[in-house]
Amino acid sequence: MLRRNSRSRWRSNSEREATQHSPLVRALGLAHYWQWLLDNGRYRSITEIAAVEGIDRGQASRIVQQTRLAPDIVEDRLAGEAMNLALEHVIRRAIAVSWDEQRKQLRHQM
Repeated sequence: MLRRNSRSRWRSNSEREATQHSPLVRALGLAHYWQWLLDNGRYRSITEIAAVEGIDRGQASRIVQQTRLAPDIVEDRLAGEAMNLALEHVIRRAIAVSWDEQRKQLRHQM
């Protein structure tokens, strides 16, 4: 079945599923969930979350950084427009606070 996305591009179910199951999309969901846990006082720090998840604190911090990604970067990835933007490209470096700087930083990978 084909469906039209917000950018007037027809996408098949398999394209949507590939986008939804990518490591970057899963990490984005996890980042926002962990941020929600912190915001609601379920955990006091990312260090606590890392311990519960059984991962390195640095890795957990890099994942949570994704909550600061510019909305259009996230939307492009979810819509399948930025398929070259992989999780490794995002978490390997510090994410700029400025959304304009993020676009410059990630442009060549999108």
